[in-house]
Amino acid sequence: MKSRFLFLVLIGLYASNAYAQPAFEGSWEGVLNVQGMQLPLVVHLSKSKDGYEGKFDSPKQNAFGIPITTVQAQSDTLRFTVADARISYQGIWVVGDSVVGTFTQAGRGFVMNLHRQAAGKGTAAPVAVVRSQSPAKPYPYLSKDVTIKNKSAKITLAATLSMPAGKGPFPAAVLISGSGPQNRNSEIFDHQPFLVLADYLTRQGIAVLRYDDRGVAGSTGAFSKATSADFATDAAAAYDFLAKTKGIDARKIGFIGHSEGGMIAPLAYGLRPDAGFLVLLAGVGIPVNELLLEQLQAVGSTERLPQATLDSQLLINKSIFGWLKQLPVAQANDSIQALFTNALKKLSLGDVEGRQQLESQQASALNTFTDPWFLYFIKYEPAPAIAKVKCPVLALNGEKDVQVIAQSNLAGIQAALQQGGNKEVQVEALAGLNHLFQPSKTGAVSEYAEIDITFDAGALHKISSWILKLK
Repeated sequence: MKSRFLFLVLIGLYASNAYAQPAFEGSWEGVLNVQGMQLPLVVHLSKSKDGYEGKFDSPKQNAFGIPITTVQAQSDTLRFTVADARISYQGIWVVGDSVVGTFTQAGRGFVMNLHRQAAGKGTAAPVAVVRSQSPAKPYPYLSKDVTIKNKSAKITLAATLSMPAGKGPFPAAVLISGSGPQNRNSEIFDHQPFLVLADYLTRQGIAVLRYDDRGVAGSTGAFSKATSADFATDAAAAYDFLAKTKGIDARKIGFIGHSEGGMIAPLAYGLRPDAGFLVLLAGVGIPVNELLLEQLQAVGSTERLPQATLDSQLLINKSIFGWLKQLPVAQANDSIQALFTNALKKLSLGDVEGRQQLESQQASALNTFTDPWFLYFIKYEPAPAIAKVKCPVLALNGEKDVQVIAQSNLAGIQAALQQGGNKEVQVEALAGLNHLFQPSKTGAVSEYAEIDITFDAGALHKISSWILKLK
């Protein structure tokens, strides 16, 4: 259940200029506008023996001191990366101690300009927020930390297994998180949706195994080099762990995936066709390039972006996604390059700032669209994998979901299952719920942090009761 969710690729045509060799040492403030939500960031850079090093803060997400992997400052250009989070930034210094550039994460780019932080201002200290559904110890069940070996990938996943009280054998579920690097609780805005889900299911008599993504927290491996297919092997390894665990009903081990995790679950089933069930929460049921265009329209509408802006973004992204899906990488890059070149020609020679920003975005975009995860993701069509699923399937979406639209994706999932001859299927859009299965007024991404409820109680009951009724 990730924020980092299915972020949009929004190509804006902006920019900047430089006049002298800048000093990048110090703290820089910027704001990401992500799907209608403003996300402040503070980047701290300091001199090192090799040039610069740094950390950054995301105060709204209560995340501080996140290490920056590499920092490059050459002439007027600043670049930095956070490898495991698939984050990169490229910007150009301008007069007035500002940097204009593009922040990219997991293949999606966003304009973000940095301004030097006033001396002595600092970053606000983290504020602990306790959500009303957050489980409190002691738990009325066994919860223990375990390790999972993915032998094919030669990595170890750090995990938590929760076992109901009693002798069993119990049905069991592997939780598969959505896009972006996540720990076993899939934390977002002080919510811990996988902890809440695991706690509820275990109290109802269902064992749950949840794990840190590869390369995250206690797990080994490189998150930044993995695709959805690689993540499916992690889920399969978790399945194997449960199958060997005393007290687990080996006939009733299933996968529960959210968002991209709902796309990965059928891939994991293909690796472990003995799985007893699949629960797809906001799972992907249509080609991903179509999903992202639907997402752009829905998010833009809820955030009241001008329709002319939306139409322009849809046209640009439709072209880029089509090239990436149909053409070899080199040819797709040539087409993207031509798009930026044509846009550059439309800017007046006097618009120095606009031209510099556009050039920065161009470099970032060409790097972004060669990311292995994004290339796999944008080309993915879920129907073939879903059609091969023969076990019982529960597919749920929030009716107000603006990231994975309920109507089209549930219809796609149902059609693929029917094509494969699977009749043990329940498909439902849950009224009033958003992408995270929170009760929501509009479904807008900007509401996620404002809602106290982590996971709607009715949705939790529906999931557990469906699993417990399986024969």
